[in-house]
Amino acid sequence: MIEPDLQSALAASTQETLEAMFFAPADGEEPGPADWADAPLTARLEFAGEPSGRLTIRVPHTTARAIAADFLGEDESAVEEKQAGEVLCELANMICGSALSRTGSQGEFRLSEPRLGAFDGPYSEGAVSHTAATGHGPLEAILEVKPCSSVER
Repeated sequence: MIEPDLQSALAASTQETLEAMFFAPADGEEPGPADWADAPLTARLEFAGEPSGRLTIRVPHTTARAIAADFLGEDESAVEEKQAGEVLCELANMICGSALSRTGSQGEFRLSEPRLGAFDGPYSEGAVSHTAATGHGPLEAILEVKPCSSVER
């Protein structure tokens, strides 16, 4: 798969998931450095198949809480940090599954359980990212794939 295909799959999956499942319009101005002043909350999951790799989602804590409130149908002040993290993990799962389904791969993928952790950039070579302005703040999705193995017969 070539990088533009990954890029468009990631962008479309991020936009559609945010809009359909999180009621967060994923359009608007590109977030600037000030939008990342709040330390980011990061969720990551690994996937195995052809290709294999990982997906990372990162958002400022305030954005995570607002997105979680929209998803849960709760007032933002009622959303605890733990809930925001759990929802971010679910968001990562949804975006990853959607992006991989758009790759045209005929094989099956196995996804690990999403985990919260620190962002450990820089990205690997060949990684693609998409930053969305959610209406609550920025969200960045990073898709990293390992080169496909080929079996010679």
